[in-house]
Amino acid sequence: MKKIKMSLVAVAFATLSFNNLQADTLSNTLKSKNMSVGIQTSLPSIGLSVRSDISDKINLQGVLGFFGNVNTYLIRGNYKLTQDEIYHTYGFASVGMWTYDYSIDTETALGFGLGGGVEFDMQSIDENLPPVTGNIEIAFSQTGIEHYNISALTLGFGVHYKF
Repeated sequence: MKKIKMSLVAVAFATLSFNNLQADTLSNTLKSKNMSVGIQTSLPSIGLSVRSDISDKINLQGVLGFFGNVNTYLIRGNYKLTQDEIYHTYGFASVGMWTYDYSIDTETALGFGLGGGVEFDMQSIDENLPPVTGNIEIAFSQTGIEHYNISALTLGFGVHYKF
């Protein structure tokens, strides 16, 4: 019985050590890729977002927008236009699938968007703050969904944690 308890303790310790190693490895990988994760909206869709810097001016962003009445699965290219101490402006283009689920049917279509926004870096205000950014943007979106006319200016915002 004592050997079983010791074996269970050893397995638990090894599992915890492995999980901590995996978390450290994941965090280091995200830092090395200049990645950030968070929430992004382009109303009426809200979802999870992952961004990766390709260069000082360009980042790619994937958005899984499944927290609204319209679901979007988008890839965006963001281009930094201007840089200030606290904020930068950017333009973007997006493409992806839009799904609208209404009471009698579900419809999915390809969509695109063009827009621009402003992103604020909290650590530029005070370096003791966490590495979090917030953004607000406006975009023109178009999709081929027939029963839900999505062809309009949309307002969006986001919050991301930078690794």
